[in-house]
Amino acid sequence: MKSTSLLISLVLFISICISTHVNCAWNLPPLGSPRILFADSSYLTKLKSDMAKPTNYATSFKNFVNSGISGGGSVYLFEAWHSALLFMVTGQVSYCNYAVQNIDSIVAQEESIIASGNIPSIAGDSYLDVGYGLHNIMTVYDWCRAQTSQSQRNRWTNYANQAVSNIWNCSTATWGGKDAAWSCWSVDNPGNNYYYSFLRATMMVGLATYGENASADMWLRQFRNVKIGNQLIPYFNGELKTGGSLEGTGYGISHKELFNLYIWWQLSTGENIADLTSHTYNSLQWILHQMVPQLDALANIGDQARDSSASFYDYHRHYIIALCYLYPKSKLAKSAKILLSKSSVPQMTSGFNTYIDYIYDISSIETVPLNSTYITTSFRGDSTGTLALRSSWDSDAVYANLVCGPLVESHAHQDQGSFILYHKGWLAYDQNFNSHSGIQQMNHYHNLVRIVSDNEIILQSGGSPCNMSALSDNSVYSYALSLVTPLYDSNNYNSKGLVTKVEREFVFIKPSTFVVFDRVATKTNSKAKRILSLNFMDKPSYSNGNLVFNSKSSITVKTLSPTSNLNVSIIDWKTEDSDNNAGYRVDYLDTSSLDSTNFLQVISINSSVASSIRDDVSGKIGATISLNDGRKVTVRFNTASTGGSIVVISNKQTTLVNEDLTTSKQALGVGEVIVPLSSPKPVPISSVQPGQKSSKAFTSTRVNSSRPSQMSSLFFIIVIIGFILIN
Repeated sequence: MKSTSLLISLVLFISICISTHVNCAWNLPPLGSPRILFADSSYLTKLKSDMAKPTNYATSFKNFVNSGISGGGSVYLFEAWHSALLFMVTGQVSYCNYAVQNIDSIVAQEESIIASGNIPSIAGDSYLDVGYGLHNIMTVYDWCRAQTSQSQRNRWTNYANQAVSNIWNCSTATWGGKDAAWSCWSVDNPGNNYYYSFLRATMMVGLATYGENASADMWLRQFRNVKIGNQLIPYFNGELKTGGSLEGTGYGISHKELFNLYIWWQLSTGENIADLTSHTYNSLQWILHQMVPQLDALANIGDQARDSSASFYDYHRHYIIALCYLYPKSKLAKSAKILLSKSSVPQMTSGFNTYIDYIYDISSIETVPLNSTYITTSFRGDSTGTLALRSSWDSDAVYANLVCGPLVESHAHQDQGSFILYHKGWLAYDQNFNSHSGIQQMNHYHNLVRIVSDNEIILQSGGSPCNMSALSDNSVYSYALSLVTPLYDSNNYNSKGLVTKVEREFVFIKPSTFVVFDRVATKTNSKAKRILSLNFMDKPSYSNGNLVFNSKSSITVKTLSPTSNLNVSIIDWKTEDSDNNAGYRVDYLDTSSLDSTNFLQVISINSSVASSIRDDVSGKIGATISLNDGRKVTVRFNTASTGGSIVVISNKQTTLVNEDLTTSKQALGVGEVIVPLSSPKPVPISSVQPGQKSSKAFTSTRVNSSRPSQMSSLFFIIVIIGFILIN
């Protein structure tokens, strides 16, 4: 009896696939049923239940939609798809009527622009917003199908097909039959934010129109096999295994849209692509460690065009919530939930983001204490070059962030080797924070040693990455060695072979003291200047080798080397560059005739240091530091090679540490390993591009085309298997 039921189910399944022309290998519901997001009816049931109660998040979203409709287009970033989503969870057809009318108007405007021989708005800024635009159209296409006419769907599809075709055929793109070739910016760069917009557009058109759009299967193949399978997953598993983005904490937050794609694809097709790369889960660790202790900002790394201060905002909440939704039982998700609740954005602040809190409900995630069982106080992401250290997860913790890794993306900065320090606010900070543009990339905006020749800053190059070759962390201290020299390769267009050594050794004596040592050398007789810079929110004071800056907390920087031929100047950023609205830079210039400099500084937070003196031995330069908690620390660094030694004596005169600084690398992080799922074998990228007519375009080992003959063969095979089971 069970075998007969199985046969009937299999025959019914195949019959539906054949009769509706649905490619069952994509696991899509038939036309007329909602596909996007709601292939699993239980998910829709859950959202309906939350709206009926209603939960606070459901109420916020509904209020936003209603205000958007009544506002007549005046509500910021209110879009038709928001209204269509509210229809799906309430059943009120008026929401769909509004959405369809709005989308039809948008498409009609674009058609008019095309008919006049011009380029439509969706192509603006190298198709940056094509993902948002086609997402808006295709969700309404799918969710409000009953309220659309065949003519409307045809027009929307034709417009969408041309947009997607133009993305992937950038050099031969057309609109209205006229040449519309564009720059091809990032069509093959999975590390760039534009790429995720292109993926979104392609996926949405494929999912919504499959079965009545001849190009839809090609778009699904382009999304899942050519781009995700053959480009993004190999790239992430090779270059971004430890999570995060090479674009920094500004543009890098665009990964929230990528995580959206993972979720929407899984809820639409049932396939989990998030776990094809360890990047996904590790990105949760990456972003949590970029949050400053007061949970109201991120470390200012890379371009910050939206907000130069990198203040915590809805987009960061979105990023974290999406990852928590993907990994609800993980240690990091449990920590993230409580961090979000304590953050400056405990729920979405802008109406257009309220849907995130609603559809990615993480209320069922367990809440746990913020301790080392669930999240560490240190994290190193080799992929992005980030090292984040904090004394604890309390709001009054001391926090440091160092950058040493690849320099390849256009939104990354000349900041390799730089560090920033925080305690109740920024102390030594990134000057980009106080720029109007948020895109000040040059060396002196960061806390590092720069080389100047003929009044020109020698730039860091992306040829080879900064190498954090040694790293350790324990309850007493953290240590990192950054080899910045490779970034000054002689092939760098303006290096002229002048830079021979740039190395930074960084010691964090917990909870609030730092020792920073820089070895810098330039070509013999080059007369290149070696300048160590530190940046502050306001003007510091300087006297007798001590630099002091007071804010909500205080920082004291004592320079122990060089002891002579050192010129210290304090520069008001507002007078040097009109793009700055505040901030001061302190330059330490070695004025000697030597070709090398050893900079040694002891940094005290809130007077953690009682005294510090220079303490050298043969072949080593160092300092002995008396801490106000009674401990005594001696740190020495080799002058001719990297490394050194550290001794820490307790206030009871017992030896806590007496060892050489490590030459190996300790893995820093929560320790959970996400093993990527086995991925379908990558398929060759066909020479036939989307938009060209070929039945062989983007063939896949995973997804076969839905030709009736193939489906009939499958039907025949299933019937035979069924009879075998019965007998």
